[in-house]
Amino acid sequence: MLTSNHISAVSRQRRILIQYDAADPQELFGADMQAWLRYRFDYLDEPGHQVDTVFWDIGWGNCAVYPSQVLPPTRNPGLRKWLDAGTDWVRILVNESHRRGLEAFWHHRISEV
Repeated sequence: MLTSNHISAVSRQRRILIQYDAADPQELFGADMQAWLRYRFDYLDEPGHQVDTVFWDIGWGNCAVYPSQVLPPTRNPGLRKWLDAGTDWVRILVNESHRRGLEAFWHHRISEV
């Protein structure tokens, strides 16, 4: 069941909503997390930007890129490095979005053909 906060968020006016590929470039996966976050949020940390909502593109096929009890884990070596070290990069990405006052949504890629 949706909370009243969820329901009111549906009709809230937004300034700019963006879709951002969290996996591009993939070679940054497994790197220093702070360096990766600086890269991810570089333009979102610029003063005066008007983005308030980010759709993070975070899904590829039938594997989990986050700690999951349901899907098999990703084979991406950089993500495996983070996940094996106990780093939930998706949670960190969402938390860093919220810390900057940004709404964060999951955008599952369906065009991998």
